[in-house]
Amino acid sequence: MAAGAALFLLASIDYADGTRDHDPQDLRLRRVSAWIRTGRFATYVAMACPSPYALIRLAWSRGWAVGAPEPFVVSLLRNQPENVYIEPTLASFAMGGVVLTSGLLSRWGRVFPRWIPGLRGKVVPMWFPLLLGGSAVVGIFAFGRGLLLGQLGVQLPGQLDRFQLWGEPVYDRAYWGAGGLGWCLFPLWSISLAVALAGYHYRYASSDQELTR
Repeated sequence: MAAGAALFLLASIDYADGTRDHDPQDLRLRRVSAWIRTGRFATYVAMACPSPYALIRLAWSRGWAVGAPEPFVVSLLRNQPENVYIEPTLASFAMGGVVLTSGLLSRWGRVFPRWIPGLRGKVVPMWFPLLLGGSAVVGIFAFGRGLLLGQLGVQLPGQLDRFQLWGEPVYDRAYWGAGGLGWCLFPLWSISLAVALAGYHYRYASSDQELTR
């Protein structure tokens, strides 16, 4: 249904463009320019979305009750002491995503940096960031979808009980950092990253066409 809605929207835009009395070349340039501007803004949004998640995970690894009740954080570290290392690892994945996303607007997102052996100075192929980022979009959206369903109270077969051992619901307002925040930021992260990748594609595809002329 989501794919069908997206295709219908694109078809409607294409139909509207085709019925206007515009120069096709001018229309294409304006569309590319709009995608580039929107993609730049979406890149900054995609860089901001995972930051709260990373900060909260780091706080939990130190035993600080940020975004969740203190019994939750205490139990998290008592029942699984390895979370002292797991939580910073999850935070590093999120911040790594921020760094990689910044490459969509940086020079090293187009040319491999000097410190990469064998690839230094070579042009980054267009498919590489699109494939890597597209895979991230799917994974982030799937994770955010699960958090969103939990926030809406939708219980899927095979899911864990929504109540912890101390009888407090997992998706209570007190757990705004555990689920209440992610249900909003993770879907937004995936959507903004998808738009950022589209802007990256249009920006460098148009520059490559100018060079070949």
